[in-house]
Amino acid sequence: SVVSHSIYSRTKFLLFNIASILLCLVSVIMFVVGCFIHPEGLLPIINLRVLAFIAVLYFCSYFTRATRLNFFRYLAVFLGFILCGAESSLLGAKLNINYITTLGWLLYSGAVTLWGILKSKKFLINSGIWIFIFTILRVFIFDLAKVASVYKIFAFLLLGIVLMVVSYIYVRLKSDKN
Repeated sequence: SVVSHSIYSRTKFLLFNIASILLCLVSVIMFVVGCFIHPEGLLPIINLRVLAFIAVLYFCSYFTRATRLNFFRYLAVFLGFILCGAESSLLGAKLNINYITTLGWLLYSGAVTLWGILKSKKFLINSGIWIFIFTILRVFIFDLAKVASVYKIFAFLLLGIVLMVVSYIYVRLKSDKN
Protein backbone atom coordinates (compact mmCIF):
# COMPACT_ATOMS: atom_id res chain seq x y z
CA SER A 1 0.00 0.00 0.00
CA VAL A 2 2.90 2.36 0.74
CA VAL A 3 4.55 1.46 -2.57
CA SER A 4 1.30 1.96 -4.50
CA HIS A 5 0.64 5.29 -2.82
CA SER A 6 4.18 6.53 -3.48
CA ILE A 7 3.98 5.50 -7.15
CA TYR A 8 0.68 7.30 -7.58
CA SER A 9 1.71 10.41 -5.61
CA ARG A 10 4.95 10.80 -7.54
CA THR A 11 3.63 10.25 -11.03
CA LYS A 12 -0.05 11.28 -10.66
CA PHE A 13 -0.62 8.69 -13.37
CA LEU A 14 -4.36 8.46 -13.97
CA LEU A 15 -4.06 5.04 -15.59
CA PHE A 16 -2.55 3.66 -12.37
CA ASN A 17 -5.54 4.87 -10.37
CA ILE A 18 -8.03 3.44 -12.91
CA ALA A 19 -6.17 0.11 -12.97
CA SER A 20 -6.25 -0.02 -9.15
CA ILE A 21 -10.01 0.57 -9.12
CA LEU A 22 -10.56 -2.12 -11.76
CA LEU A 23 -8.35 -4.62 -9.91
CA CYS A 24 -10.24 -3.90 -6.70
CA LEU A 25 -13.58 -4.51 -8.43
CA VAL A 26 -12.30 -7.74 -9.98
CA SER A 27 -10.98 -8.88 -6.59
CA VAL A 28 -14.30 -8.11 -4.87
CA ILE A 29 -16.29 -9.93 -7.58
CA MET A 30 -13.90 -12.91 -7.51
CA PHE A 31 -14.11 -13.00 -3.74
CA VAL A 32 -17.91 -12.79 -3.49
CA VAL A 33 -18.46 -15.34 -6.26
CA GLY A 34 -15.86 -17.63 -4.71
CA CYS A 35 -17.63 -17.50 -1.34
CA PHE A 36 -20.67 -19.23 -2.80
CA ILE A 37 -18.67 -22.00 -4.47
CA HIS A 38 -17.56 -24.82 -2.19
CA PRO A 39 -15.62 -27.25 -4.34
CA GLU A 40 -14.53 -30.50 -2.79
CA GLY A 41 -10.89 -30.82 -1.97
CA LEU A 42 -10.29 -27.21 -0.94
CA LEU A 43 -9.28 -26.75 2.65
CA PRO A 44 -10.74 -23.94 4.71
CA ILE A 45 -8.47 -20.89 4.77
CA ILE A 46 -6.02 -22.35 2.21
CA ASN A 47 -7.82 -21.43 -1.02
CA LEU A 48 -8.38 -18.76 -3.65
CA ARG A 49 -11.09 -16.99 -1.61
CA VAL A 50 -8.56 -16.06 1.04
CA LEU A 51 -6.10 -14.80 -1.60
CA ALA A 52 -8.85 -12.68 -3.17
CA PHE A 53 -9.72 -11.35 0.27
CA ILE A 54 -6.08 -10.41 0.91
CA ALA A 55 -6.10 -8.52 -2.41
CA VAL A 56 -9.33 -6.76 -1.40
CA LEU A 57 -7.82 -5.81 1.96
CA TYR A 58 -4.82 -4.35 0.17
CA PHE A 59 -6.98 -2.27 -2.16
CA CYS A 60 -9.30 -1.18 0.65
CA SER A 61 -6.36 0.04 2.73
CA TYR A 62 -4.92 1.81 -0.30
CA PHE A 63 -8.19 3.54 -1.20
CA THR A 64 -8.86 4.47 2.43
CA ARG A 65 -5.53 6.24 2.62
CA ALA A 66 -5.81 7.80 -0.82
CA THR A 67 -9.40 9.03 -0.58
CA ARG A 68 -9.91 9.32 3.20
CA LEU A 69 -13.29 7.58 2.85
CA ASN A 70 -14.49 5.25 5.61
CA PHE A 71 -16.50 3.25 3.07
CA PHE A 72 -13.47 1.12 2.22
CA ARG A 73 -12.79 0.35 5.89
CA TYR A 74 -16.33 -0.89 6.38
CA LEU A 75 -16.14 -2.78 3.08
CA ALA A 76 -13.04 -4.65 4.28
CA VAL A 77 -14.73 -5.63 7.57
CA PHE A 78 -17.93 -6.68 5.77
CA LEU A 79 -16.02 -8.79 3.25
CA GLY A 80 -14.13 -10.37 6.15
CA PHE A 81 -17.53 -11.25 7.61
CA ILE A 82 -18.51 -12.92 4.33
CA LEU A 83 -15.18 -14.78 4.25
CA CYS A 84 -15.68 -15.96 7.83
CA GLY A 85 -19.16 -17.22 6.96
CA ALA A 86 -17.93 -19.01 3.84
CA GLU A 87 -14.95 -20.64 5.49
CA SER A 88 -16.87 -21.69 8.58
CA SER A 89 -19.71 -23.16 6.50
CA LEU A 90 -17.12 -25.06 4.44
CA LEU A 91 -15.54 -26.34 7.65
CA GLY A 92 -18.98 -27.19 9.05
CA ALA A 93 -19.83 -29.17 5.92
CA LYS A 94 -16.55 -31.11 6.15
CA LEU A 95 -16.99 -31.87 9.87
CA ASN A 96 -20.80 -32.24 9.68
CA ILE A 97 -21.39 -29.62 12.41
CA ASN A 98 -24.45 -27.39 12.00
CA TYR A 99 -23.60 -24.47 14.28
CA ILE A 100 -20.05 -23.76 13.18
CA THR A 101 -21.09 -20.78 11.02
CA THR A 102 -22.66 -19.09 14.02
CA LEU A 103 -19.56 -19.81 16.07
CA GLY A 104 -17.36 -18.37 13.30
CA TRP A 105 -19.46 -15.20 13.17
CA LEU A 106 -19.31 -14.89 16.95
CA LEU A 107 -15.53 -15.27 17.02
CA TYR A 108 -15.13 -12.82 14.13
CA SER A 109 -17.34 -10.19 15.79
CA GLY A 110 -15.44 -10.60 19.05
CA ALA A 111 -12.08 -10.29 17.31
CA VAL A 112 -13.16 -7.20 15.34
CA THR A 113 -14.61 -5.52 18.44
CA LEU A 114 -11.58 -6.36 20.58
CA TRP A 115 -9.20 -5.12 17.89
CA GLY A 116 -11.23 -1.90 17.63
CA ILE A 117 -11.13 -1.37 21.40
CA LEU A 118 -7.39 -2.06 21.61
CA LYS A 119 -6.56 0.19 18.65
CA SER A 120 -9.24 2.82 19.47
CA LYS A 121 -10.83 2.44 16.03
CA LYS A 122 -14.50 3.42 16.16
CA PHE A 123 -15.35 1.80 12.81
CA LEU A 124 -14.08 -1.58 14.06
CA ILE A 125 -16.07 -1.33 17.28
CA ASN A 126 -19.23 -0.40 15.37
CA SER A 127 -18.67 -3.16 12.82
CA GLY A 128 -18.06 -5.75 15.51
CA ILE A 129 -21.24 -4.74 17.32
CA TRP A 130 -23.30 -4.97 14.11
CA ILE A 131 -21.83 -8.39 13.28
CA PHE A 132 -22.66 -9.50 16.82
CA ILE A 133 -26.26 -8.33 16.29
CA PHE A 134 -26.44 -10.35 13.04
CA THR A 135 -25.07 -13.35 14.92
CA ILE A 136 -27.74 -13.02 17.61
CA LEU A 137 -30.42 -12.78 14.91
CA ARG A 138 -29.05 -15.91 13.28
CA VAL A 139 -29.17 -17.73 16.59
CA PHE A 140 -32.79 -16.73 17.18
CA ILE A 141 -34.04 -17.33 13.65
CA PHE A 142 -32.09 -20.38 12.47
CA ASP A 143 -30.23 -22.14 15.24
CA LEU A 144 -32.82 -22.14 18.03
CA ALA A 145 -35.56 -23.37 15.70
CA LYS A 146 -33.91 -26.81 15.70
CA VAL A 147 -33.37 -27.07 19.46
CA ALA A 148 -35.57 -28.42 22.28
CA SER A 149 -37.18 -26.02 24.77
CA VAL A 150 -34.79 -26.80 27.61
CA TYR A 151 -31.82 -25.83 25.47
CA LYS A 152 -33.60 -22.65 24.35
CA ILE A 153 -33.94 -21.53 27.97
CA PHE A 154 -30.26 -22.25 28.57
CA ALA A 155 -29.33 -20.39 25.37
CA PHE A 156 -31.32 -17.30 26.36
CA LEU A 157 -29.75 -17.24 29.82
CA LEU A 158 -26.28 -17.64 28.35
CA LEU A 159 -26.98 -14.93 25.78
CA GLY A 160 -28.11 -12.56 28.52
CA ILE A 161 -24.95 -13.20 30.50
CA VAL A 162 -22.77 -12.68 27.42
CA LEU A 163 -24.54 -9.40 26.57
CA MET A 164 -24.11 -8.11 30.13
CA VAL A 165 -20.41 -9.03 30.18
CA VAL A 166 -19.79 -7.43 26.77
CA SER A 167 -21.58 -4.22 27.75
CA TYR A 168 -19.68 -4.08 31.06
CA ILE A 169 -16.31 -4.51 29.33
CA TYR A 170 -17.19 -1.94 26.66
CA VAL A 171 -18.32 0.69 29.19
CA ARG A 172 -15.37 -0.06 31.45
CA LEU A 173 -12.79 0.29 28.66
CA LYS A 174 -14.53 3.38 27.30
CA SER A 175 -14.48 5.06 30.73
CA ASP A 176 -10.81 4.11 31.24
CA LYS A 177 -9.83 5.80 27.97
CA ASN A 178 -11.64 9.05 28.89
